[in-house]
Amino acid sequence: MFKHKNTKSVELKQLKKMMTSEIVASIPDNALKAKVKKCLEKIDMALFAKHAITKAKFEASMKLSNELFNGKTKN
Repeated sequence: MFKHKNTKSVELKQLKKMMTSEIVASIPDNALKAKVKKCLEKIDMALFAKHAITKAKFEASMKLSNELFNGKTKN
């Protein structure tokens, strides 16, 4: 299972890298290329941060619900 997740993650990273390269390559102006590449990198970092926050919220809510459930069943 972990191998599948890692493989999928690597494939997505390669796809994002390829798409970024194609977008940047299609821009004729070098100064604009650099700006677009930087913006795409910032978007990617923001999406990663959003994913990390969502994952942390989910894990915290699962932990809380488990604690509440376990507390109710013990009493």
